Order: sequence, then structure tokens, then C-alpha cells
Amino acid sequence: MEKMTVFLHSDVLFSAAYSNCGLSRAYLLFELQREGCLDLYVSSFVCREARHNIALQCPQKSGLLESLISETTELNDSPVFRGHLLPNRLPDADRLVLSTAIANRIKFFLTFSEEVFSQLFGKRLEATFILRPACFLN
Repeated sequence: MEKMTVFLHSDVLFSAAYSNCGLSRAYLLFELQREGCLDLYVSSFVCREARHNIALQCPQKSGLLESLISETTELNDSPVFRGHLLPNRLPDADRLVLSTAIANRIKFFLTFSEEVFSQLFGKRLEATFILRPACFLN
């Protein structure tokens, strides 16, 4: 059986490191990967952003963040994916990370960012579904 491929937005990666491990939906994704249920992906930009935010908000969690990053597959950032028009209202950084997931044909793109992705939740762009972590886990 083929594993599900899951791309994590920086807010999900940050949350997995920041929150209490046993209580976090974001951290649960890493536990599911350890059990062989899915493969987690991030991009270079996602890692930089998560590192920056952890350093500002909770530097004592930097070691855990690095450990989690080491469990993912880090993809090179892909420029804006031209195979499908992304909404113009997406900020450049979010356009870059979503484009990276789409260009690499990742099945699920997970984010907590309601403000930015609200109109895309539950939709598919090319082969990639955009979901909140809770919806994915249900």
C-alpha cells in the first residue's frame, strides 16, 4: 500500500515543536509517519520560517524543531507553479510553499492558516488537497 504524502506549512511544523507533544494534532502527524502511515514533506522556506518563529517565540524548543525537521523530506522551493493558476490574493510566501507541494505532486497540503487559505480548504489544485490538520486526521 502506497503511503500518503503530506506537505506541512510552516505553521504546522512550528506547532508540532511548540505545543505539548502528546496534545498536538501537528505532532500526531509525526507519530503517524513513525508508524509508517504517511511521509511528511517540507520545503527549504518552510524550515527557515519555522526556525525563525521558534527562535523568537520559544527558543528552548529549537532542538525539538530540528529533530522534527530531520524526520521530514526537505524539498527545494519551487517557483510559482504554472500548471494551475493559484489565487492572486495569496501572499508570495504562501504561494511559494503551496506551489512547491503542487509541483512535487504531494497529495495533501496541511496548514492552520485560516486567513490565507480559507477559500482553498477542502479543494484540490492539480493532485494536491488543501486541508486543516484536524480535517486530515478525521
